[in-house]
Amino acid sequence: MMKYTFLWCLCLFCHAPLFCQSGWEAEMYQTHNYQTFSQLPQAQKPIVLKDIDYPLLNAAVFYETNRIRAKHKLPLCQYSPTLEQVAWEHSKDMVKYNFYSHKSKVKGKRTMTDRLNAAGLVNTFAAENIAYTFAIQLTPNRAVYGPSQNGGYFSYQYKGAPIPTHTYLSFAKSILQEWMNSPGHRANILDRNYRYLGCGTYLDKVRKKDQPPYFKTTQNFSSDDPTVAQ
Repeated sequence: MMKYTFLWCLCLFCHAPLFCQSGWEAEMYQTHNYQTFSQLPQAQKPIVLKDIDYPLLNAAVFYETNRIRAKHKLPLCQYSPTLEQVAWEHSKDMVKYNFYSHKSKVKGKRTMTDRLNAAGLVNTFAAENIAYTFAIQLTPNRAVYGPSQNGGYFSYQYKGAPIPTHTYLSFAKSILQEWMNSPGHRANILDRNYRYLGCGTYLDKVRKKDQPPYFKTTQNFSSDDPTVAQ
């Protein structure tokens, strides 16, 4: 059974390359949990939009999801590199081809089922959440001065202090809060049948004047994953 949910949770600016050199490696999922991850200095650093550590950002969303599951006394999800790649590729495609949907514009990757099957995940219960989230720490419904008005940056007061970008942790908390406030997303996150998880986030392009920078994010859950060693 496949489940889809999506969310608009607005975000910010410029385009970034593929996985940059990262201090976070896939093997580190074996040595960290959501508690130890939250104590890592790199997880508490602001996201530099011209030099994003995508593996670290994906990990932040993964661990915040597990923190929420633990809070609700649910089994923690196991990290799946296959699901992460599927999720990250879908987020990149949403940026590259300028769409926001579970249905991709890319041939052979139209549906979540297509994307999972192509990665070797077949006959599994699965779900997908997507989101469109600001990269800076904006307060909802509060007026903002944009770069064209303000000397190249966003602020709440004219020529005031710049609005900071999220840290890796605060971004993950922001997106999970939005998902948990949405019944469909919440149901996926709290489904005890899902044992595996992979998350992928990608910075969108600036498409309008004074558009805040934002990320498109995908997370994929599955009940089984034969690509993960048992």
